[in-house]
Amino acid sequence: AERVGYKRLIVGGSLLGAVGIAVLLWGPGSSSPWLGVGLAGLAYAGIFATIMAEVTGRSPGYQGTVSGLLCSAGGLGQIVFPWAVGMLSEAAGLPVGIGLVLGISALMGLLYLFT
Repeated sequence: AERVGYKRLIVGGSLLGAVGIAVLLWGPGSSSPWLGVGLAGLAYAGIFATIMAEVTGRSPGYQGTVSGLLCSAGGLGQIVFPWAVGMLSEAAGLPVGIGLVLGISALMGLLYLFT
């Protein structure tokens, strides 16, 4: 991550994950869901650890507090986000729920790009 750069890895992972989800949703053929999920999984794999390394590096003396807050926010997201996607998918259809994941992933990458 340090060789590539934290920001590049986070933005690239977020946007590549969005591409993987787009392939999952709209890719042609029966192998596109496998390709989309695989691409998204590889893209998202390093994001949390990279964010943790960058944020704790920005706050010397407060690494424990910052990492605790980040883990708490991540845990809250792991509880709320799947529930929200499931409710939306049930109400409006699975493509809409997965489209929400695509939109949030792209938004996260673009927001981080401009911070």
